[in-house]
Amino acid sequence: MKILFSIFVTAAVFCSEARVAEEKNRVFTNMQAELQASRDLLVAIETVTKAMDATKPAASRRRLSPKKGSKKGKKSKSSKNNKSSCEMELQQCQAKAAEPKNLYIQTGKECRIDRKGENKFQLISDVGNDTFVFTDRPARYERIILTEEFIDTYKELFKSSNPNVGVTLVSKDTDEFLEPLVVIASNPKMTDNGKVDYKIKQSKSQDVVNSLESYFEGTDSVSFKDCSLFIDDGGSGCGGYYGCYGR
Repeated sequence: MKILFSIFVTAAVFCSEARVAEEKNRVFTNMQAELQASRDLLVAIETVTKAMDATKPAASRRRLSPKKGSKKGKKSKSSKNNKSSCEMELQQCQAKAAEPKNLYIQTGKECRIDRKGENKFQLISDVGNDTFVFTDRPARYERIILTEEFIDTYKELFKSSNPNVGVTLVSKDTDEFLEPLVVIASNPKMTDNGKVDYKIKQSKSQDVVNSLESYFEGTDSVSFKDCSLFIDDGGSGCGGYYGCYGR
């Protein structure tokens, strides 16, 4: 009986060990299969990624793959130069806007306006040797320059555009002030007898208020006892209190 029991126990142990070994082999085989499947999946993912990258634009690939050593937020040299240039231009514009703008007054006697054609007139006036200069606000400057000097620098003063000129007139017959004229004056010159000769005309809106043509009825020349000219700033860029006069 003891012998049979020993044989039974030995057989049971042998069978149990065999089952354990079989289970170990099964588990090991499954692990190998799963590991191989994982490797295959990684290869497939890498293949698909490369294919997608190949279809992207070059600029997009560059953004996704920055150069080695580059720092986020670092500004390029050209950006700094552009900013510096803009700041300089802004400062120049601010300085330009801050420059005093000169306005001019000429008081004359024995004025005459001649008609030279359609909207073409000539103003000749004895304005004297002095032209008065004052500045537009906020500056508060005043000075006197020679009329001849003003005429010599006229093109430079008003190189951007010819100035508007307000003209006050005094009737030769009644000594009364007439309605003021607003004209555009150009190409001044000094006459042999010391008078100033301007070519003048009117814009459409200036003509509506007080027309030059209204002074001419059956004549091409009208004389006045006195006249004064108020000349605006041409914005030429001569700038400063002394304008283009070099003083």
